[in-house]
Amino acid sequence: MSFLPKSKILSRKSMSKLCRNVYSNIQRKFFSAKTTDDSTIDNFEEALSLRSTWEKFHKEKCYFEWLVDPLSIHGYLMQHILSYAKCSSAVNILEIGCGTSSLSLNLFRSIQDYPVKIIAIDYAKSAVENMSEQYKIDTTGGHESSKFEILEADAGNLPFRDNSIDLVIDKGTVDSVLKDRRNGTKMARDISIETLRVLKCGGHFCQITDEDPELRIGLWDSFKLYSSYKWQINYKVLSENLYAENFMYSICKLK
Repeated sequence: MSFLPKSKILSRKSMSKLCRNVYSNIQRKFFSAKTTDDSTIDNFEEALSLRSTWEKFHKEKCYFEWLVDPLSIHGYLMQHILSYAKCSSAVNILEIGCGTSSLSLNLFRSIQDYPVKIIAIDYAKSAVENMSEQYKIDTTGGHESSKFEILEADAGNLPFRDNSIDLVIDKGTVDSVLKDRRNGTKMARDISIETLRVLKCGGHFCQITDEDPELRIGLWDSFKLYSSYKWQINYKVLSENLYAENFMYSICKLK
């Protein structure tokens, strides 16, 4: 059951019209239909919430950046990372639903002044295999004591200790599970509460999404019924164009 008003659920579904260009390349790989009417788009969007879709996608060794170029958000993420580096021997960073994005590897290779431990996870085995191949190709750069790991894991059931991560990054993962009309809100809630569990107090969960503040902040407000954690949300507009408006939400776990 969704705790968002019906009008907001319809608004979330209407994002398909804004994102036709973003989705078209993936759609052709999984759907034989040549039309892009609303029913075709709706079926395709719901498929984005399925593990089988991403297993098939990454088995074809498809490399895809969801929503934004990682370099465009590098500076924002570094602001958080620098603040943690001042009070930690090594900054622990987790990317959930990494797919084959270059985001985590770019961070790992660019941070040279202090050690970081970056873990990139995905529940699609084929995505993890592709990411591992990319890491083996080029391991240059970064601090000599930094570590990079790629794991097959579910963002809704994280294999990490409580209060162990400084920064969690999500670029489109929660967006994907929200495409499930029946269970999307619950899956998004499970991922979010799991993320709060592993975050240190004062740590941040950075979500990159095309979902506007009314919807995303409303979604987080609905989670309060299910969690004893406290948090504070801020957001930045990353880009705005004819097809989509992208945001970065920074959810800080409070003490």
